[in-house]
Amino acid sequence: MAYHLGREVPKHFYTFSLLQRNYHIARKAHTIFAFASLHPNRKEVRGGTGWTVQLALDQCKEVFVFNIVNRKWYRAETHYDVDPATNLLKLETSFLPWGSNKLPTLHQSSAVTGSQIIEEKTQEEVKNLFH
Repeated sequence: MAYHLGREVPKHFYTFSLLQRNYHIARKAHTIFAFASLHPNRKEVRGGTGWTVQLALDQCKEVFVFNIVNRKWYRAETHYDVDPATNLLKLETSFLPWGSNKLPTLHQSSAVTGSQIIEEKTQEEVKNLFH
């Protein structure tokens, strides 16, 4: 997972225990709804929420991200490519704009995660997701 994100595994106990908590959140959920910043390449989610999203993707979960920068919904799409240098299959995920004006639907086993501090308009989007 750290390899996919291009990050090092946290060494601090508190941060590592947060990752453990996030693993269990992702493991039990059918769908993950994240409120965070998407990296400009639209291949990863920034910050601590990115760890939870990657954990869910590694478990083949359905993932939706509300990008708090441009206030738009994205869905994760995973596809396989053949690496021309090694002829091995390579798994790649990108976040594509959610193609509907209707919000994604919460399921009974959905998990919602995101940044700790969000603006008022993003808070409204969280409320809309639950209604």
